[in-house]
Amino acid sequence: MGRDTDVSNDPDGHPGDAGGDELDLRDRPAMASVRRWAARTLPEVTGETLDDLLLVVNEMVGNAYDHGDRPKRLRLRRTPAGRVRVEVQDSSTSLPVPGRSRIADSRGRGVLLIAALSESWGTVRDPDGKTVWAEVATPPVDGSTDGFTDGRYGV
Repeated sequence: MGRDTDVSNDPDGHPGDAGGDELDLRDRPAMASVRRWAARTLPEVTGETLDDLLLVVNEMVGNAYDHGDRPKRLRLRRTPAGRVRVEVQDSSTSLPVPGRSRIADSRGRGVLLIAALSESWGTVRDPDGKTVWAEVATPPVDGSTDGFTDGRYGV
């Protein structure tokens, strides 16, 4: 998925659609609090899938804190395709850029991790800044595994 996605090309809606749970980021809650909130919001997501989802949340919110301008909110919601959509809105118009990091570097991997762990990701610009989004494959809410693959291992 490209880094700048026109909302008209987004089949599952766009930021601001009704539904989902939101966490206010304006007071910059601690990252541990953000992760706990995300895990409580989606209690049906467990194991490695939860680990992947929390890493995506952590990187997206961390990037908004480090590179965004006045982070506003984190939203988690299920898509019609059964994925979890993570959206982070901030006031910056700067687009995320995949970094180039070396093994010894401690930074520059956030967008690369988001791209690797999500089915798709992108950015939607709006009059007040942008929303960066990613969709993570998760098992169906009913607990069945019919048709579920995590996209990386084909299991």
